[in-house]
Amino acid sequence: MEKTARLKAETKERTLKKFLLSQKDVVYTEPLEIQAGRSVTVFYRPSNTVLNGKPEVWFRGSFNRWTHRLGPLPPQKMEAADDGSSHVKTSAKVPLDAYMMDFVFSEKEDGGVFDNRYGLDYHLPVVGGIAKEPPLHIVHIAVEMAPIAKVTVRLKPV
Repeated sequence: MEKTARLKAETKERTLKKFLLSQKDVVYTEPLEIQAGRSVTVFYRPSNTVLNGKPEVWFRGSFNRWTHRLGPLPPQKMEAADDGSSHVKTSAKVPLDAYMMDFVFSEKEDGGVFDNRYGLDYHLPVVGGIAKEPPLHIVHIAVEMAPIAKVTVRLKPV
């Protein structure tokens, strides 16, 4: 039992690291593993997104699936990264009670064109927080029987 739990944890950690590194052509963080109570720098490459060619990029973020008790962070204008790449960057302090970092990018402080991953937003896990992510519960299932079956599942946080 102990060996299975350890293997499961190791697999989860490796999978998460591969996922985070797979997004590096668009967005990544330093440190790669976001720690609660610490600062994180978010790097973004607008040239690979709908914000390609925009003169400014703004970061808008929050925590815990946009439901953090302190509300969203104020919009932050991103600055050129120091590494000579086409990335821009900004930093944010991660609260101790965070389990997820949520963010989108826009071309202006007050909106304009957004890169929100086609409505899915960017979400990265936070480790070491005092709060844990609540489980999702199925609240509605719709099944449509047609030439092509369609199943809809809606999840609601507890």
